[in-house]
Amino acid sequence: MILEKLHFKTSSGIKSIVGRDLITDKFVAIFELVKNGYDAGAKKVVVSFNNLHVSNNNTITNTAANSLLVDTNLPHIVIADNGHGMDKDALINKWLYLAYSEKQEGHQNNERVFVGSKGVGRFSCDTLGEILNIRTKKADEKIEHRLMIDWANFDQDLQKEFGKIDVTYDLKIADNDEQYTILTIGKLRHTTWQNDDEQKRAKQNLSRLKNPFVEDNSFNIYLGENLSIEQPNIKNKITNNIAEILKGRTTTIEATIDKDIKIDLYDRGELIYSASKLNDTILKSTPIFISINYLNSSAKNMFSRRMGIQPVRYGNIFIYKNDFRVMPYGEEDYDLFSLNLRKTQGYSRYLGTREVIGFISIHDMYHSFKETTSRNNGFIENAYFKALEEIYLSNIHMLLERYVNLIKWGENAETKEEIYFDNHIGKNEVNKFKQYITKNKKYNITYFKDNLDIEKNNPEKRLDSIIEKITDADTKETIKKVKDQVSQLKLENQEKEQKIEIRNKEINYLNKQRENLEKRREPSSYSEQITHHFAIMAEDLFYATENLLSIVNNIKEIDLREIALNQIYNIRGTQKELSTFRDLLINTNLDLRSKQSINWYHQTQLYVANRKKQTYGLKVTCNIKDDLFINNWQKKCDILQFHIALDNFYQNAREHEAQFLDILFEENKIIFSSDSNHIEDIHLKHIFNLGYSTKPNGTGIGLDQIKNFFDKNECDISIEQPNQVVNFIIRKRN
Repeated sequence: MILEKLHFKTSSGIKSIVGRDLITDKFVAIFELVKNGYDAGAKKVVVSFNNLHVSNNNTITNTAANSLLVDTNLPHIVIADNGHGMDKDALINKWLYLAYSEKQEGHQNNERVFVGSKGVGRFSCDTLGEILNIRTKKADEKIEHRLMIDWANFDQDLQKEFGKIDVTYDLKIADNDEQYTILTIGKLRHTTWQNDDEQKRAKQNLSRLKNPFVEDNSFNIYLGENLSIEQPNIKNKITNNIAEILKGRTTTIEATIDKDIKIDLYDRGELIYSASKLNDTILKSTPIFISINYLNSSAKNMFSRRMGIQPVRYGNIFIYKNDFRVMPYGEEDYDLFSLNLRKTQGYSRYLGTREVIGFISIHDMYHSFKETTSRNNGFIENAYFKALEEIYLSNIHMLLERYVNLIKWGENAETKEEIYFDNHIGKNEVNKFKQYITKNKKYNITYFKDNLDIEKNNPEKRLDSIIEKITDADTKETIKKVKDQVSQLKLENQEKEQKIEIRNKEINYLNKQRENLEKRREPSSYSEQITHHFAIMAEDLFYATENLLSIVNNIKEIDLREIALNQIYNIRGTQKELSTFRDLLINTNLDLRSKQSINWYHQTQLYVANRKKQTYGLKVTCNIKDDLFINNWQKKCDILQFHIALDNFYQNAREHEAQFLDILFEENKIIFSSDSNHIEDIHLKHIFNLGYSTKPNGTGIGLDQIKNFFDKNECDISIEQPNQVVNFIIRKRN
């Protein structure tokens, strides 16, 4: 047999896949290019729309045979930054190197943490226009380097290799110490930039690119028409005074999440209470700061007058990773953590995205929060994201809701969990509120405002205080009637909410019943598969047990123990098949009698969905890096053995005290990632051997079964342990 080394080739069409087809939103494209300036250490970025009202859109001028320049007298976009710039070597070996990035996301560049690392953001230029000219210079070099690219050349013949399409390089002497990168984009793909609304939207998007809730003058963005790159007009500087507008006008809860979770709640600038508790989640090594504001009518009106836009249209809860915004969190129609869905179940007592505005800032040095390949789809919903969602809802949002409900309505019956505290008859509202913080949410209160009188906000009690001060009998009687009406309305409202809650439960039950009915199959389908599989498995289990008994009764030599152990392995394997087969029979319509073509990603999603019903404290997630990779995982195999492999991964993580198991499908590999106990080096070379276990009472069966399955299906398995995480990596063989 003759072995030959082959290699992948890359079509010129890859340009569109990582460019125009990936980043389809023109505002996101500008967002990405401005972000590159930040990563380059820039203090200033200028986005200028030039000569937009010139009707001729043919912005290409051939000035020489090998030089293609954008005609700056015609419509074009300039994005310029004063970052550290590039030399020729950087242009060739970094900028022109597809998917290469010297920026490891989360690592620092001087005082900044890099916010990009995929090496494809530069292809946002293709989304904006067909022609790109780059001028760039480093401070310690007297040369300005130029690159001219016609993206259309990559689309003419997809049989050509990406690396063999020519781009043009030039240089000129520059006798100054400046540093910069200037992108000039011509032959624009969008002709609507001349509309004021389009530029206004671009400005609004960039105004939230950096966190608008905190003051930071270390990075400034200018946007407008025909701007000077060197000295842009101050009126074109994108500013945001949202922090000043909200200050002292809202109810605000702030939380710091690291090894502890610490919260402070302010009411119109006054600290009401502080509390803290130990953080036992996986986020203890990823510092997070959260600030959420509840907007009452007065605050909403003030916001609209000062910002020129209603708060609901401005956004709600934004997420910033390493100081830069993650899209689409905070967008008007984006419901982070399903707050609006939750609100429909609780009406006035729950807060949705229309009532709150704020941000979550994540300092992610270890790239725990991974963005999807498409830049405007947010984070992959892995264990870290799920942990953030749980902390936010349970430890922050619900505490804000509780306080807002108290100051608006006083204490009233809410969920069953909260009724427990309402049943403490004789305790005032403040004490019950403290108990909710300490007993329900397990916080230690470190400060609580003296003489806090929440009860005075209760409408009935306000009326009682008025009655006490009035001497006229008729007026007293009138106010008492009003009080009775208020009490009756509250009671009726509570009764209506309870009826709605019952109806929602009935709807959920009927939906579940419908799902079960849809999964029903012909009785013959059940009987055939049960007859075929259970008969074989039961027979295997019977004979394996018989063999075990006879061996155990006659063991006289140590050498026979290995034979006995192998028989035990047979029994354990058959038992695992029975259990997995039962689950698949109940939850799928698949024919389990023979090998068939299945999609490993879809089957893993099914396994995870069923596992979520009984997680035993272990959170399991399944994601794919890009939907384009789904078809890569269509394989013909034994579906039963595949699910057994998945279950072995799950059981292994649980037995090694993991809190999460993330399963991530990439183009040619699967990563099973968990915070399991670290595997010592002495064990790594034996870990997949039958009978070898790192636990004193372990059987050493699971990982051997995993290795055998993937080996039969042309995959290799390895282990990596970065940043206190254990990764089992399944790679397709070439």
